[in-house]
Amino acid sequence: MITFTIPEQVRGVIRNNQRVSYGAMFKASSGVIKKLTPDEKYMGGDLPGFLNNGLSTTLQVVSIL
Repeated sequence: MITFTIPEQVRGVIRNNQRVSYGAMFKASSGVIKKLTPDEKYMGGDLPGFLNNGLSTTLQVVSIL
């Protein structure tokens, strides 16, 4: 699984322009994956399938030790 994150500084812009922003993010992230997947240095395989999952910008990660 590969995760792409959005810097906090641009989240407001993305939230206000979701249709364009999410389309651009998926296009950019899928382009990177398509380019790196066949490279032996990274994965060395066929093109993978894609699943886009948007998470809330207010998601908090909690670690219990």
